[in-house]
Amino acid sequence: MRRVLLSLALVGLLTAPVGADEVQEAQARAQTLLDHSIALAQAVAKDLKADQSRAEVFATLLKRHSNDGSSIGVFDADSRRIAWVGTPIDPIRLPEVDPSTSVRLVAATRSRAVLVVTERGPAPWFVLVSTPLLETRRGEMETVEVIDVLDPSRRLALDYSDRSEEASTDHSRETVAASGVVFARIPPHSEETHRSGTPLSVPRLPALMFVVFIGVFVAAYRFARAGFTKRRAFAIVLLSCVSAVSVAGLVAEFSARRVEGNAVRTEVAAVLRAHLSPLEQTLKSTEQAIDNAHLFESAPAGRFGTEELAFDLWSESALAQPFLPSFVEVLDRSGAVVSRYARDIPKGAKPFLPTSGSWTRAPSLIAVGDLAQAAGMVSEKLLLSSGELLGAVRIGAVSDLSLALRLLAAEKGIHLLGVRDGSGALVLDRTLEPFSPVASSGEPPVDVTVDGRTYVFDAQRINPDASVRAVGVRVLGVGGGLIMGAILFGAWLGNPSRARDAARSLLRRHSFRLFVAFFTLSALSLFFFQTLVRDFVARRLVFETETEARRIAAIARK
Repeated sequence: MRRVLLSLALVGLLTAPVGADEVQEAQARAQTLLDHSIALAQAVAKDLKADQSRAEVFATLLKRHSNDGSSIGVFDADSRRIAWVGTPIDPIRLPEVDPSTSVRLVAATRSRAVLVVTERGPAPWFVLVSTPLLETRRGEMETVEVIDVLDPSRRLALDYSDRSEEASTDHSRETVAASGVVFARIPPHSEETHRSGTPLSVPRLPALMFVVFIGVFVAAYRFARAGFTKRRAFAIVLLSCVSAVSVAGLVAEFSARRVEGNAVRTEVAAVLRAHLSPLEQTLKSTEQAIDNAHLFESAPAGRFGTEELAFDLWSESALAQPFLPSFVEVLDRSGAVVSRYARDIPKGAKPFLPTSGSWTRAPSLIAVGDLAQAAGMVSEKLLLSSGELLGAVRIGAVSDLSLALRLLAAEKGIHLLGVRDGSGALVLDRTLEPFSPVASSGEPPVDVTVDGRTYVFDAQRINPDASVRAVGVRVLGVGGGLIMGAILFGAWLGNPSRARDAARSLLRRHSFRLFVAFFTLSALSLFFFQTLVRDFVARRLVFETETEARRIAAIARK
């Protein structure tokens, strides 16, 4: 019993919160990434030979590439790409890159940032390694997720695009830097930020499994030491541990289902709010975001080109809301579109330049997907700097809740059942009637309340995540395995002679030998199938997909 209490105290100490300095953690991550990139670039440069062919250079890159997110490119003295693995940055877009010297810098926009490291190799080669730091990724339903390597919790709000030279040692203009390379600026913050890190703790489920293992092990050890006579006490402990594992499995299953239901509810609420809010408000918010971006008047060295500009603006605006057809276009002074990003809105004819330097909103018919035209709104303005015309920017969106709900039902299997008002009475809205009959199921409906109305959705056709739905089974499997291992281990240490005699008698049985042989053959078959067949097929499919993607990218680049 004392050992069990000691184990519980140890688990309590492990789960106690430990303070961490987030700024120092970001500094450490930056230094690690920089050291890794420099080592990778130097290793590739050392492996290169002056007289190597393009195929030999590519083989050298494949040997060094570790699929850790970094991209490697080999260029000649004229910055022409010879071979690459991943998607390296074009050195022509980076004015700081000099083929004759080693360069370490951070190239960034407001939604993308990479660490760039170059290394001089044998003439005429030089190596460029790019590692993503801040990246805006598009997922299902055109959702936008910002991945920040140095600040995973996004509490520091690092600004990679701020390349200003001024810096101070206080907390008003602090930087994240490593070996002289400034990665990002930290907005003004208090001193408590350095002391209020993310608590480090052991998850509850592993701690419970650890306690169960120790408890069963101690009970089995004492049971064996007593000559396997005190069966009642051992049975009570074993039953208690099995019950704890069963309850943990049920709790984990219910928690996973609750998290899944909350995720669906959040997803549906985002769709409803995106289309129930006035379109003028959405465009006004986007206009403010574009005005605050200040990406047009200046283009500091180290930033990307204009091809990402429209997506940068779109991803940081209200236009990125789910199932909201929208577009952002950046025009030069001749009216040509130099950057464009759109969702479900095809590119049309060359637009006319606006007539005003202030935002002008007007209703418009916009082509959406397969539809001919839909009622929407377009806002545009000229871009002026010191009286000089730089170009123009145009934004537009189409808000159609009925279309959004149809897409939600088609892509996610989430169907609208009905709408109720604040008193609970059914609201007859012909435009939002259920689009197809839905049979009743045991799953409770999902209720989402927006603007005094409750929208009821059916949850039976929600595509469940297999890993989420099997969490209870995994907990039971892991717990059962730990209990069996603790019993065998405790019995062996508690009474080795009796355990040895029991093992010998068990090994003499023909049925047990047959079971072991069958289990071994099955495990070996699965192992060989996993390593030789599945991995080979996966690599083959990945290689063919990458080859086809490179071919399509080459055609698109031309």
